[in-house]
Amino acid sequence: MFKKIAAFGAHPDDIEIGCFGTVNNFAEKGATVELFIATGDVKRSKESLTAFSYFHKNIKINFLDYKNNKVPYDSKIIQDIDARLNILSPDLIITHWVGDNQQDHQNLSKSVITACRKRDNIWMMEPPIGRPPISGIFKPSVYVDITDQIEKKDLAIRCHKTQIKRLDITKDYNPWIERDKLHGLGIKTKAAEAFEIVKQTVRF
Repeated sequence: MFKKIAAFGAHPDDIEIGCFGTVNNFAEKGATVELFIATGDVKRSKESLTAFSYFHKNIKINFLDYKNNKVPYDSKIIQDIDARLNILSPDLIITHWVGDNQQDHQNLSKSVITACRKRDNIWMMEPPIGRPPISGIFKPSVYVDITDQIEKKDLAIRCHKTQIKRLDITKDYNPWIERDKLHGLGIKTKAAEAFEIVKQTVRF
């Protein structure tokens, strides 16, 4: 099982939507987890910190201080990510799907994957619902049971009050949670998060 995990999200709600249950599960089982959020103004960063209260207490959050819609794909951010990963030395890295057509998601994903060229295990989060891809189709091959995390995940996502309308969330409905429940059907559990593998290494 993975002992050190790094997860990258372009915006303050991305990790909550894409891999909250997965990272929280790993943390509860003793893994070291660090979250890296590329952008976020004062208000949205505060929302993240509120949402963070639903994560395991030993999960560390880091803000990379890039501007919204201006996350680059260049040597500077790649070197920045590489340096941070060298400190943590994670055995699992989670990032956005590289085919996502939101430019911050796509550029962060490419930057993380480039920085991870010598690392063993890289997963990509499922892209937002209904978003046409830049290229290819998201092909999930890893499903993580998040049955025990689904209520906390719902609450964490709802902490992003400035995004509730954009995320199509109502008092009684959260489409992101419904998507997880649909994935759960495939593995005979109540809810699951889906990932596409960039690289997976087995060592003995």
